[in-house]
Parts: sequence; structure tokens; C-alpha cells
Amino acid sequence: GNVGRTLLKLGRPEEAVPYQRRALGIFERTDGPEHPNAAMALVQLGQSELALGHPEEARELLERALSIVSASESGVRMQADVRFVLAQSLWSERSSRARARELAERARELYVEAGEPAKENLAEADAWLESRP
Repeated sequence: GNVGRTLLKLGRPEEAVPYQRRALGIFERTDGPEHPNAAMALVQLGQSELALGHPEEARELLERALSIVSASESGVRMQADVRFVLAQSLWSERSSRARARELAERARELYVEAGEPAKENLAEADAWLESRP
């Protein structure tokens, strides 16, 4: 997961995807397909797919991640990340914009709850919401 996350942060999502798929497979085998670690890997893979211009593929991965974190004791920040990235993937589909906005607003609330460690995420969510009235 670390190599994939680093490549994504460096703006190289195409290179990140194989590492992220491998990490997802490992988490699913070792922790189970419904474990929060699998959800984390799904979010990172979803972010890469979104960066590559594949919102449908991202949406599928992120809906699964949302299902996992909603049914588990995932941390506040993870709950927020899943919702925010899913919102971004939904925005391109006009009929899904209300849900996207709702997810992003809930993510924003969770980032506030997470406090200082999520300060950058909160700023990103605020900017995203502001640019999409």
C-alpha cells in the first residue's frame, strides 16, 4: 500500500494501480474482504482510478469501501475519506450530484470531528464544496 500511496501522491496514478491492487489482494486474504484495511486499499485504488479519469470504476470500489466502513468500527478520518472520495467520483454524473454533495458535507463534518490531523483534508473538502454550489 505504501508504494501505491506514494506514487499517487507524486501524481503517478497509472503506476500506483498495480501496487494498490496487490495491496488490496493481500488485505483481503490476510484480514478478510470486509476488514477496514481492505476499505483503505479500496479508497486508495479508487483515488487512482478517479485521477485516471475512470469515475465509474472508482465509484464501484468506493461504494464497496463505504459499505465496509459503515459496518465496522473504522476511524472517523477513514469514514470521512471514503465519503469524500466517493463524492468526487459521483460528481461527474449529473443525476448523482445531490448524493455527492451530501457525502462531501458529511465528510466535512467528520474531518472537523477528527481535528488537527485532518486539517488539510478539511481544507480540501471546503474548497471542493465551495466550487460546487
